[in-house]
Amino acid sequence: MKRTSLPNFYIRAQAAVLGMELITRDASRYHICFPTLRLITP
Repeated sequence: MKRTSLPNFYIRAQAAVLGMELITRDASRYHICFPTLRLITP
C-alpha cells in the first residue's frame, strides 16, 4: 500500500464520517482503508 500524507487521510476520514462521496482514480486503495466511503471513479 502506498504511503499518503496525513492531510489526505483527514480528508478521506471526514468524508467517511459525514457520509460524503470522494472522487478518486485509486478506488482499491481507498476501499481498503474506508470500506463505507462512497467513491466516484471516473
